[in-house]
Amino acid sequence: MLFNSATASIAIWTSAQVFFMLAGRRPLLEGPFAAVRLFGLVAVFGVLDFGLNTGIVAAAVSFERRQAVFAVWREHFLGLWVSYFGGAFGAMLFLVLALLHRFDVVVMLVPLPLILYVTFRHAVGRAQDQISTSAK
Repeated sequence: MLFNSATASIAIWTSAQVFFMLAGRRPLLEGPFAAVRLFGLVAVFGVLDFGLNTGIVAAAVSFERRQAVFAVWREHFLGLWVSYFGGAFGAMLFLVLALLHRFDVVVMLVPLPLILYVTFRHAVGRAQDQISTSAK
């Protein structure tokens, strides 16, 4: 449990550091193409978070099983990308709507994080089941 928490924390922290290094201190929607810029920054965040989080876990599993890291990652973690990017772009949507003071729309989107979390937990559970089954 400590390993899983640390992995997620390391991945998010590193991704956030890169995000703010590229975005500056306040990645607000200002200037031309601001939404496109924010979209790109969130995509970079999502790729790094997904790659680091799943890559570290895949490396640990591959070390334990003496298999190639990429083979473990591809077999068990590749399908999780939808949850990661859904969460990242859901967060971007909340940010944009909050900056535009569209709180009526934000309130309607409140269930989105719960839906993404349940979807993510289900996908992670399936990956853990696959890893447990293939270890036997």
